[in-house]
Amino acid sequence: MFRQGVNCDKFLNDVQALRGKLLDFQKCLPASEQILPSYEKEGLKAHVNDIAITIDCLYHSILDNPSITQVADEVSMLHAVRALEAILVDRRCLKFAEYAGENCAVTQQQICDHPLYSTFNLSLASLKSSFRPVTCYISYAPDSTSFVQQLKNDLDAAGIDICIDTSFGPEANRDLSKLQQEILSREFVLVIGSIEYGTKCRESRPSTTRDEARLISDRHHSQPDRILKVLLTGTCLKSFPIALAERQQHPLDFKSRDNYFSKAFAILEKLFESQLTKPELKTSFLAVKNRALNTLPATFLFSSAAADPPSLPPLVQCLRQSYQKFRYLERFIDMTPVPIEESFIQLALVQEEEQKDKERQTFSTFDHNSFEAIHKPKTVITLHELFQKDKTHLFIEGRAGIGKTTLCQYISYIWTKPELRKEKLGSWADRFELILWIPLRNLLQKE
Repeated sequence: MFRQGVNCDKFLNDVQALRGKLLDFQKCLPASEQILPSYEKEGLKAHVNDIAITIDCLYHSILDNPSITQVADEVSMLHAVRALEAILVDRRCLKFAEYAGENCAVTQQQICDHPLYSTFNLSLASLKSSFRPVTCYISYAPDSTSFVQQLKNDLDAAGIDICIDTSFGPEANRDLSKLQQEILSREFVLVIGSIEYGTKCRESRPSTTRDEARLISDRHHSQPDRILKVLLTGTCLKSFPIALAERQQHPLDFKSRDNYFSKAFAILEKLFESQLTKPELKTSFLAVKNRALNTLPATFLFSSAAADPPSLPPLVQCLRQSYQKFRYLERFIDMTPVPIEESFIQLALVQEEEQKDKERQTFSTFDHNSFEAIHKPKTVITLHELFQKDKTHLFIEGRAGIGKTTLCQYISYIWTKPELRKEKLGSWADRFELILWIPLRNLLQKE
């Protein structure tokens, strides 16, 4: 049996999460050989493999025998976590992880596996029925094929007529007049910047990519607002032809999978720009965008006129994903991550009459050091005792830094773990199907 207080299922989930993190990390290792000396790369690889063996043993031992005796397994897990965290801030790791991040394109599979994708995809069809079709040519290099295929599918779903050339042969096999006609006849041209795209544009030997880049560069001189840049890998200077890299227009950054959905709508907004001058179409577009991204605009919280809100299941999934980031807190001094479950927040219940009495004392005292005396808790309670006696709303107050925000984050995080709700929060947690944490400070800052 695990020692008291250790949840075996949670422990197994933690091990699985750590395995996933390590697998992602190991995928980046091949890229390290291009920027690290061989001895550094081999040392780092051996270190990572040692941790992988430890984690794998933990995983299988728990799977084979969930009631296995060992607190030692838990200790091994802690050591593995710390070792992996140490590697993640290792100078060598940071160096090649940055390289890998710049040079590994987001793939079609990664986009489709994202929790937001199903909602995003369903929302695109409503644009197709509302807007006039727009034509667009996509120029890219072979290293971006998977990403471009997904982007094409999504733009097609929104009613954009996409043209791409999938042949990457030498110039001798190309009909340049036809290629020029395609690029000039389309309303917009989308250039997918990548390391390979930039390299091929600068090569002396003929290629489809070089031909396209030359024709697109010619067009941008007369119609710069019709050329849209997307940065998939590398940097602006490395990934675009010189004529486009020097333009003031910043590219849309698609390096991260999480950026895909918001940036895809930025592309659509540009493609539909001339039609969005009509107020009804602008309103329709923003409603579809908000629904697809599962975000509620600040005005939605205060306006009964906001129609067509996101469906509940995708919103719940989005909230859960968002609240997962509260799993760890950072220590103030050394910034090391600490599980939020280990944080300590003492609550005190103050009745309404007591609260009014305290407010009167606050305004009648001149002793600036008497805050603690006036607001000294009278009845210490636990989280399990919140919402007792049919309370419907609570007001939490305390001096800055005492843990008000941490408490909200803790409750939000525990809500994402159904198996822990009753244990950590008590029976009242089952009364609420949804928890919305709204930092009002952020709304005020946006205004």
